[in-house]
Amino acid sequence: MFEAKQLTEHGKIYLEAANLLEKKGWCQKRATLDGKVCMGEALYKATFSTELSSSEHYFAVNKHEREKWKSVNNALSKFIGRDVVGWNDTPGRTKAEVIEKLREAAYNP
Repeated sequence: MFEAKQLTEHGKIYLEAANLLEKKGWCQKRATLDGKVCMGEALYKATFSTELSSSEHYFAVNKHEREKWKSVNNALSKFIGRDVVGWNDTPGRTKAEVIEKLREAAYNP
């Protein structure tokens, strides 16, 4: 019989980041004026459910929240095999690849 995997907290965040990229749009480097975000920014917004940018929000959070961010980001970097920002910004990378990688990571903690 098929048994559904339970999502970890990180898995839920990765799925939310994928959904944000589908909704807002994806970009490389920095967020765009029309609201598109990179993988790292989507991951940050999904971690904290904030509309603020990561740079605006990060210094307002407490140590526990910073540790949560580091844990989520580091786990995804380990899954990908390199840092999230560098992987996202690789020339030729596509929105579909980024979303697929986030969904893959969600179910493979």
